[in-house]
Amino acid sequence: MSQSKQEARRGGCLRASGWVALFLLLLLVAGAAFWAQSTNHTLGASERFAAGDGAPGSFVEVDGRQIHYQLLGNPDGQPLLFVHGFNVNGGYEWSEIAPYLEEKYFLIIPDLPPFGHSERIGETSPLYTVQGQANALVTLLDSLNVEQADVVAASAGGAAAVQMALDYPERVERLVLIGAELYDSGGGIFAQLGALPFGIGRANTWTGLGAGPRSGALFAIGCRTNGYCPDQETIERRQHLAEIQGTTDAIMARNSTLPASRVPADLAQVQQPVLLIWGGGDLRGIETANRLAAELPNATVEIVAEADHTPHLHKPAATALLIDNFLMQRS
Repeated sequence: MSQSKQEARRGGCLRASGWVALFLLLLLVAGAAFWAQSTNHTLGASERFAAGDGAPGSFVEVDGRQIHYQLLGNPDGQPLLFVHGFNVNGGYEWSEIAPYLEEKYFLIIPDLPPFGHSERIGETSPLYTVQGQANALVTLLDSLNVEQADVVAASAGGAAAVQMALDYPERVERLVLIGAELYDSGGGIFAQLGALPFGIGRANTWTGLGAGPRSGALFAIGCRTNGYCPDQETIERRQHLAEIQGTTDAIMARNSTLPASRVPADLAQVQQPVLLIWGGGDLRGIETANRLAAELPNATVEIVAEADHTPHLHKPAATALLIDNFLMQRS
């Protein structure tokens, strides 16, 4: 066979393969769109509660929005403000560690939108930015007549806590960061899946982060991979919060809001004493902790053995002891 005929045959095969690939791609998109349509119908029926239903705390208005918070512990103790991570549970994330600290400290535990019992905002909002979250935390302190607090923040909540320490240094005495995510604010794989068109992104968000079965199952079986086994009450509470009206659209809006953050660019300007707590099993995170310790002017690192990304859930007693020891080191 001549070279020209061989090239023609190869070209024909490539064109045929291209058409097959295109057909399979269209078939995949059509299947995903059909799944999304069905899932979005289920989504609409599942989000049935009002944000305030069953709320155990109080609400403060910030920028015309209702933010839920709880006050626990000793009203005469040193104020301790908790900032949760990216978690539909919101401030309930601190329920494991709170009993170890509430005898001595005045615990202030807000739900940052769109999580916990706080209002769901279905469009991009200043309250979804890191700067807006820091402002909201200060507004909450103002409403409680708290001039200064120590701040404990976990995971994605670390950025808001650091922003608060930078923008309002007189309001933050000491700072505790637990597995803080300060170098990556892109939202990860869930934000990317949530941006897909044809309703697929919305269905993905509900399935992975909202009230969908996959999201609930991942939360329930976390003990297999990271050592934290929520009890049935915690699982049911998380499901209730995920079923608040507008949760999925609010999570999508939060993921698509630009962070408006001074973190990590201004880490070197943080002057408060900082305690960095990381789980010993969070191997990549320990590298982050060491990097933060090098960039923050006044930081120390403590490792909680046999814990993963959230040692305040896996090892609350050990984590609380580290926090208490650090806060007691006042001059």
